[in-house]
This record gives sequence, C-alpha cells and structure tokens, in this order.
Amino acid sequence: MKPRMIIPASITESFDREIERELDTSRPVVQYIRRSTENQRLRNQMSLVQQDEKLGEKLVGKGFGRIEKIDTDDGKSGQRLLEDRAGLQYVYDLLEGRTLIDGQRIAAIGAYDASRMWRDTTHVWYDDFIQKLIANNVPFITWRRTYWPQDSRDMDALRREFEYALKSLETITERAIPARFLAVEENSSYGGHAIPPGFIISGFQTDKHYAVYEEHRKLVVYLFERFKECGGNIPRLLRELLHEGFHFPEFTIENPPHLALPHIPGVGYFVNTRRALVSILTNRAYIGHYIFTKHAEGTVRFDEKKQKRVRVKGRPEATYVNEHAHEAIVDYDLFVWCYEKITGYTLDGIPVQSRPERRYGTQTNALLDGILTSCGNPVYAIAAKAAYVAREYDHDLNTTTLTVSIKQVDTIVGLVMDSIVMQETLNGTDALARRIREVQQGVRKRAADLGARLAVIDNGVRGWELDKQSAREKGYKPGLDRANEELAKLASQRAAIEEEMKRATQDDSVLAECADLMERVRTGWTCLEYGHQRRLAKLVIIHADIREVAPHMLCLTLSLGIPISRKLAVYFYRARGTHPAWTEAENAILRQYYPYADRKIVMEKLRTRTWESAIMQAGAVLHLVRTTRENTSTIPDNMTYADQLVLQELGIPMSEARNKAIWPQVRDITSEAQPGELHQRLFFLRRHTVTP
Repeated sequence: MKPRMIIPASITESFDREIERELDTSRPVVQYIRRSTENQRLRNQMSLVQQDEKLGEKLVGKGFGRIEKIDTDDGKSGQRLLEDRAGLQYVYDLLEGRTLIDGQRIAAIGAYDASRMWRDTTHVWYDDFIQKLIANNVPFITWRRTYWPQDSRDMDALRREFEYALKSLETITERAIPARFLAVEENSSYGGHAIPPGFIISGFQTDKHYAVYEEHRKLVVYLFERFKECGGNIPRLLRELLHEGFHFPEFTIENPPHLALPHIPGVGYFVNTRRALVSILTNRAYIGHYIFTKHAEGTVRFDEKKQKRVRVKGRPEATYVNEHAHEAIVDYDLFVWCYEKITGYTLDGIPVQSRPERRYGTQTNALLDGILTSCGNPVYAIAAKAAYVAREYDHDLNTTTLTVSIKQVDTIVGLVMDSIVMQETLNGTDALARRIREVQQGVRKRAADLGARLAVIDNGVRGWELDKQSAREKGYKPGLDRANEELAKLASQRAAIEEEMKRATQDDSVLAECADLMERVRTGWTCLEYGHQRRLAKLVIIHADIREVAPHMLCLTLSLGIPISRKLAVYFYRARGTHPAWTEAENAILRQYYPYADRKIVMEKLRTRTWESAIMQAGAVLHLVRTTRENTSTIPDNMTYADQLVLQELGIPMSEARNKAIWPQVRDITSEAQPGELHQRLFFLRRHTVTP
C-alpha cells in the first residue's frame, strides 16, 4: 500500500481564498516550464498541458498580455545547480534586472508549482530564491495561488511548498530505489534498463528475469556465427548487414520491452552502427550472465574537448553478478572467441593478445586543424597529401568526400582575417577593442555574481554545521547523517561554482590575449608568426565548414565569435575539380544526347561534367560519334554547368572565373547564424547566454 502524503492547506488553498492584490499587468511575466527527466519530456504530455496551458490561462486571466515562456531546462532535474540550467539562469537575470524584456523589468514569475524551480535538499537554493523575490519585490505565481514577496505569511507558505516538493523525492530515494537494489541483490531480479535483443522480461514485481524470445534468438546466434565466419572482421560483417537490411522483427507480444536500437514501427530494430554490433557481440547476457552495477551519485565536470559541463556517472559501489541467471542463447566457446577477438581480453579481464602500438603520422601546419568540418563530417589535415581531407561516415564505414589543399584554404583564411574582418567589416581594431572591453566587463560581472553565490553556500554550510553539532550533542544519528549528507552536497556545489569562477578568469585572459593579437594584425596577417596565426584562428573561429558547391567552386563558411561576431560565406575557385566515376545514368544521357543534341543541352543534362570529360567518355568508353557541331553554350570546355550557375549567383562572368584577383568572394550571412552560435568560443559566455 502506497504511503499517503498530506498536502498542507497553504498549498491547496483555492483561488477564491487568495487575497486579491493588484498585479502590474502592463509589464511582462515569466512562465518557467520544466520536467525532471528527458523521458518525462518526451512521454509525459499531460505534464506539458498542465504546465503550459493551465498556468498560461491563469496568467492571461490575471490580465497579462506579454508572457515570456522559458522551457530551455525541459528534461533537466530540479536538483541541478543554476550553472547547469540556462533557463533558470535567464529567469534569475530577469528577476534581478540584469536582463530586460522590451526594455522593462518583469512583473512576476510563474511556474506550475514550486518544485519546477527547485528540488533542493540542502534548503539553501530555494531559500536564496525566496530572498531574491523579496529583495526585488517580484510575486511568484503557481497554478494554485500567488505568493506576494512583502507578505511574510506568503513567503512562509512558499517555503513550505518547497519543503513539500522534497517529500516525493524522498519517497523515491529512500524507498523505491533501495527496494530495487535489494531485489537485484537477493533475487538477481531485473534491475530496469534496456535489454539485449533475444530476450524479453518475465515475472512480476521483485522477481523479474530474462526469458528467451525465439524469433530474435535465431538472429542473435546468426550474428555470432557469421562474425566468426568473417574471421572477426567487424567492418565486413557490418557492410553485409547493411546491404541485406538485417533487423530484428517487431515483437508479437503485449507490452514489448525496450531495445536500445534504431526502431522503425511496423518493421523492427536495426543494427546500423559498429557500436551496436560490438555491444551485441560482447554482451555476456548471451551466455546466461546477469550483471547489474550500482553507481554512486554522479558529478558534473567541465569537459575540455566538448567545451561544456557534462554529467559523469558516479563510481561503481557494488556489482552483482549471477552466472546462471537465465537460459543461455549462444554457445559458450563461440561467445568467448568473439569476445576475446573484439576486446583482446578474457572474461576475467586477462589480456590475450598484445595489440600493436599505434603509430601517428607526421604533424602538419594547418590553421583549421580540429576546427574544420565538411557538411558535418570530420576533416583531417593529412601531411602526406598537404591537404584537408573530408571523411564521410555512413554507418561507421568511411569514404573520402573532399580533398583540398591546406595552403589554398589557409591562404583564404588569412585574406579574410586580414582584409575583410579587420579592415572592411569592422572598420579597424578600435571597434574590436571597444567590443573586447564590453565583453570583459560582462565576464567580470558574472564572476562577481558567482562570488555572491559562494557566500550563499557558505551561509548554508554554517547552518548545517550547527545542525550537525546539535545532532551530535543529542546523540541523534539520523540528524547527524542528514547533516553530513547535505554538507557533502554543498561542498560539491561549492567546487562547481569555483570551477565556474576559474573559467571566467580564463575567459578574461583569453580576451586580453585576443586583443593583443588583433593589435598585431594591424601590420598584416602575413607579418604574424605561424604560432600566433593559429592561436588567433583558434580564439576567433568558432566553427569552419567547407563544401563543394560545384566541381570547381568551394564554399568555406566561417563562424567568427566574440569580439567579431560574424558569419561569413567565402567562395573560391580551384583549377582541378572532382573526377568521380561515370554512372550508368550519365552514360545513358550521353547515348541519348551526345550524337545529335546541342552542346548546351548535353551540358545542362550533365551538370557536373566538363565538355572535355564528356568527349573522352563518349569516344573512348562508349564509342559514340558526334554528328553535329551545334553549340549555343558559353561554358568553356574545362568548366561545368554547375560552375556556371554558381558564378551567376555570385555575379561573376565565366570569362573571369580563372582570374585569381577576384577570389575569394565573401558574403556576410550573419543573419543565418543560429541563436547563441557566435558566443560559443568563450566558455563562460556560452554557459550564460540564453536567447529569449
């Protein structure tokens, strides 16, 4: 029987019993929307209706005409800190007047209930939120009632609502989760997670286990057997699976389990990636093992590679292993062969083979190495070719899609940085210097705000220290344990904020370095040493993407961050275009049009082929004879119709295409930049930049 939870009368107070006070409806109101997890965000649509429609209707009913909805944090837990919730940070900025809406401060903050703002076991952050409401005289509106900041009874009632929000959290953490771990430990019961293909879940409540699903079992066995027949060659097996359209068919049972594979309704579950294939071929569930690992509470740290804060799974506290939990699907010896072939280790973790040491290629000087992509695909600077090489990964099978000279691209970048950005676009470095100073002031102000948040944490620590001392003197162990737990949380939060302050300091130094390098650019890009050129490119260029818009035309898109904050499309010409193999469709066009049609018609049909290439393919390969000299085309023999279209778009005549003096052609496309895209280089500004 589920425990009853009595809701305080202060929370369930009806609309009619609210004391009528006048809200300033001429100013905007904020509506904060958040659900705790990504699963709730995707599946719990009723929560969306309650939060969005019901509260929105209430705000409209109170007379507000400008409602600013903030759902940036949808899918994030209410226990997350302010640093990990950009939407709540934006709410705080509006609350304290750091950010305005249409030049006005907000009149009130709305949320479906208090738990949407904070589920704070330390009591520090929701109390700080209440103090900010009081200090800024901003009412807090929930679906049930309005809390007025200058009424102490309302603020006490709001504090009780925050405390009530913790009750449901405690029910989960203190009862449901420990009960699940106990069932796993004592009964080897299913612990709740995506299951491997070939199984379903049978049993009830605390005694659930894997059961073999025959339709999928046959396919799992086929994967293992075929992998061994392929000699342990994963790419070969994956190509076969993709070519054959291999998939696990739909379940024919009620309430089918969740498989962590791409799913097409009505068809089945597909193995499309190397990672998915490896996870199947190394999953010990197929030999009857059940493994469940209990982890400690996760932490948040800054990832240097991703340049953002990421949640890290806590350290393993206990691992439950049952080697006879359910029926095996795969022969033991076959599984061991596959497992050792892929991992290089036995099931006990002992190395079975010495893998050759990886040898790295020669490093090359390339300004955009690590920054450049091509239509979302990675681009590598290859020293042997002195070229940027784009690789396309189709289901983990890579092919080269674009190759372009490093020297040519880096020269283009230098011309843009020197001529376009520094001189024409921003009218010299004075504008840049002013912009850098403005940004530095913003970063320093944020650092000061963090200092104030550290003071809030220190105040909370002092309170829990007093509770700890009192519990120790009274010999009250639960109180002592609770105080130790909350002090540990506050210590973790303090470390996170100190890390933020460290990042702010680094951003300040980065801006100073950027200002110094831009001052040197006044003498010319080529006057900078290569090391300084690369450093400035790393500081300013957030992202670069290169793509082929025509066989002889490339477009380099540069997203330039603070202090430039521009997005540019740079077009340039290359003498040697791509030479892909002729397709059957193109050969059919040649057979139909080449002997008799006007050259213009042939070129338009073969948009990416030059006339020289068409002559060679028609004569040497297809043995066709052209019986007409008709030619109304203005395209040179070594250019394509696609080249002509791009040149027309740029306003350049075909006769000038090979004139190096006109390249590169730069177009300002800042208006096409995504919200926040041009703030990505500086960690601190990216974390706290929210577009309304």
